[in-house]
Amino acid sequence: MRAAVMRPSVVAIGLGLAAGLTATLGAGRWLTSLLYGVTPTDPATLAIVRSILSATGLAAATLAAARVLRTDPAPVLRAEGPARPHFPLPPQVRPLESAGLLHIHALTCRCASRSV
Repeated sequence: MRAAVMRPSVVAIGLGLAAGLTATLGAGRWLTSLLYGVTPTDPATLAIVRSILSATGLAAATLAAARVLRTDPAPVLRAEGPARPHFPLPPQVRPLESAGLLHIHALTCRCASRSV
């Protein structure tokens, strides 16, 4: 269960690190004027920054995942109540609302009205 909760965070961290590394290597010429005593492609510096950012992201994701896994979903879902659309319901839809099919009907109506 923890892997299912952590997977989106780990993917986001990995994509962010890859994009940051690409941007750093691409902007190396402009970064040279801001750096003193180190090159923009210094492997040790890139590894240290990458590990610090990875550790921070994983720590935040782990704390959030632990909080999610401790929460019982039943009271939270019960407190939210049924999903309600932000538009008035036509008379033919009111029986669907009581049967719990309102959300599916609202999605199909919205899609059908767009194609007309």
